[in-house]
Amino acid sequence: MLIQSLLRGVDIWCIHYQGNQHYDKGFLDQTECMRAASFLRDGDRQRFICYHHHLRCILAQYLKYAPSDLQFESNEHGKPSLVLTSEVSQEQPRLYFNLSHSHNLALCAVSCLGEIGVDLEYTASEKVIDLEGLVKRFFLPSEQIKFKYFTDKQVYHRAFFRSWTRKEALLKALGTGITQDLQAYCLPVSAEMSLNMRISDSLGRPLDGYQLFDISLSDHLSQDYVAACVLESSPESSNPLVINMMHKGLLASTPP
Repeated sequence: MLIQSLLRGVDIWCIHYQGNQHYDKGFLDQTECMRAASFLRDGDRQRFICYHHHLRCILAQYLKYAPSDLQFESNEHGKPSLVLTSEVSQEQPRLYFNLSHSHNLALCAVSCLGEIGVDLEYTASEKVIDLEGLVKRFFLPSEQIKFKYFTDKQVYHRAFFRSWTRKEALLKALGTGITQDLQAYCLPVSAEMSLNMRISDSLGRPLDGYQLFDISLSDHLSQDYVAACVLESSPESSNPLVINMMHKGLLASTPP
């Protein structure tokens, strides 16, 4: 059964937006339709409909629900979660999920182990961004020092987005999003992919019970995107986390 894989790890679904297609919003509820209507540009509206349409289809597969029957609620910071009947809740483990999208791609992370956060960033935008200013504003002094070692502009650019996705993924797993100070936690700064990274607070004290890892995207996607995921899990667990990359019904299972 599909949901059994989530007892050992995480399923990460890639959702591609095809600009030449029109996406049906029939699965969406009233709140989602209102959010879709609030976008001024049709492309942004269609992306929202596409990603949330597929989110419902993905979650429905695990729960054996019709996609349109799924109901959601949000915490005070806007993080959504599933609302299930008591019968379904008793029959199977709780399903945790998180969605992130950037440009023409979205990632949906799903697990039964605990709260989860995922962040995806498009790195090939031609928009001019003051990365050094953002580093000074949102990263701890101990993290800022590490950025000074990246003298090559392309490496600095990659390191910034790698490090940013890690921070956002953590705050999304914690359920606060960027409403919480990004300097509240100290995370690894690097341009290369990493797995099983250490998380600590601003004073260097370890944050137990959460696993942080970068997401390995396919070669043609990794050139333009970076992504990270944080999963709440038992500190006592010694089993290796299994990360399943899901795409168009194809499953490839790879341990970190």
